[in-house]
Amino acid sequence: HPAHKHVAIVYRGGNIISTGFNHDECHAEVQALKKLWPDHHVGTTVLSIRMTAGGNIGMAKPCPDCEAYMRAAGVKKVTYSDHNGQMQKMRL
Repeated sequence: HPAHKHVAIVYRGGNIISTGFNHDECHAEVQALKKLWPDHHVGTTVLSIRMTAGGNIGMAKPCPDCEAYMRAAGVKKVTYSDHNGQMQKMRL
């Protein structure tokens, strides 16, 4: 995307097990989870970060559809960047 970059990292127990980025119509969180076997989703944490074209950290809170997808997949936590460049956490 010309205005920003958005990446999602799926990890469990400190180990990165998948990554994804916004591409066409697929959001980063969904793309990262689709690379894994469904039983590998359970108990994972997703880290979601957005970088603006100016190099600043932007809001990367998952959209309602991605949040529902992650909840159904068994993801237990999401950490995402906010508008102030701070990291926020949410439990699913």
